[in-house]
Amino acid sequence: MLHVAIGRLLQRHGPRGQLGGYAALLGLQHPGRRGLALSHRLDTHRRAWWPCQRQKVTRMGMPKTRLSKAEAQQLLAQHYCLRLRELWPLPRGTINSNYIVATDAGRLFLRVCEGKTEADARFEAELIWQLCCQGLQTPALWQTRSCAPYVMHRCQDGLSRPVMLMSFVPGIELTEAQIDEAHAFDVGLMLGQLHVCTQELSRRSSRHSIYSIAHLQQRLHRVQLDPKGTRDIRELTSRLLVELEVIQKLRSRNLPQGIGHGDLFPDNVLFPRKLPRINGTQRLKGPVGYVLDLEQAATMPLVYDVAVALLAFCAPVPLSDATSASHDADERNQPEERVGPLRVDVSRALLDGYQQLRVLADAEWQALPMELRLAAARFTTTRLTDIQGLGGLGERPATTELPPSTSGAMGAATNPTPDSAAPAPQPAEAGPPGLGLGPVHSKDYRDFAQRLALLQATSPEALITTLRDA
Repeated sequence: MLHVAIGRLLQRHGPRGQLGGYAALLGLQHPGRRGLALSHRLDTHRRAWWPCQRQKVTRMGMPKTRLSKAEAQQLLAQHYCLRLRELWPLPRGTINSNYIVATDAGRLFLRVCEGKTEADARFEAELIWQLCCQGLQTPALWQTRSCAPYVMHRCQDGLSRPVMLMSFVPGIELTEAQIDEAHAFDVGLMLGQLHVCTQELSRRSSRHSIYSIAHLQQRLHRVQLDPKGTRDIRELTSRLLVELEVIQKLRSRNLPQGIGHGDLFPDNVLFPRKLPRINGTQRLKGPVGYVLDLEQAATMPLVYDVAVALLAFCAPVPLSDATSASHDADERNQPEERVGPLRVDVSRALLDGYQQLRVLADAEWQALPMELRLAAARFTTTRLTDIQGLGGLGERPATTELPPSTSGAMGAATNPTPDSAAPAPQPAEAGPPGLGLGPVHSKDYRDFAQRLALLQATSPEALITTLRDA
């Protein structure tokens, strides 16, 4: 079984060392020390399983599609020649159903793709292969026995969904408030590398984003008709509909296009534990982190993808009383220059990192303010529908409240909940030893509504001048 697992690992596309396959092989080469190797070397995958600072208690959503231990065992054995040891549902992610699986090849990440077609899964697999071949770090996709990048699994509701198996990758996950200029520079560098690496793929393959202005308008109309919506939410949706009409009229239509990430947020990036620096600046050679969750990748104006990253990494919302109490007073009260919602120094660092690999054209700079407003309107809308469950899309099943720290002085995060609620229940056990959920990121629609209001009140000329003239 060990040799079969190694064979499956080596069949994956791309250079083994750049895909995380070598790190996984370290655990396979020392079966007697597998637990030690994986817990210390591969303690993270797509999420930072690392002790984090205290955050406010947040309700986490459980997977929409529940897999029993028997289902997971059959899937892994039949398609990957792996033996399941434990299965834990992972209460992270907005769209997909995510699981941690402990196998005879170590811990892996199993994702049930919600609402995705086989064409979507094939596009994502081809994108992962393209990026890994070009040197951009992203979790490796395991191939099945038939060399397929995914499995169409018939779930308990009778529907078939693509299921992907991915490797663990090293790194830490940061909150918006923890992103400094060094991290922002690396985010820009990774995003620029992604845009450059996908140029060839975008010429032979394309995928239109579902988040068009027309699609967002349809969502908002459904939210307005939802009886669960409050008067404040209906007023907000009316303002969003007006904003989308304005953006539709003023948005530039002749911008450089390509395949973008579309959802590059702090919980979709893993940073190295120590950023490499030479004389106080980042080293431009070598890996700087891992880009995760390419499911929303699509053909789009590239400056729109930059706008999404700016709002996600450079515009932290004001901290709540409970969260701000955990920060030092001098850091909390230190004045910070902003243009609209954006932290100026951090935003400039992200743009500087991006333009190391791809320089923004004048037309893209002029379009940036409107693309920022579109991104803010999009995420306000999707959080109303996907997180709040308004508009008939439904809210995923909720777990009990999960405090991010329950381990005393070390501040380790709560472990994933064992799969005790599955139709074929197994004996409940504690989550993976030392496996934390990482920092809790706010998914409140009001965060992006606030960012949108600040962008509307900011002069486009002032925003461009401030960010461009470093």
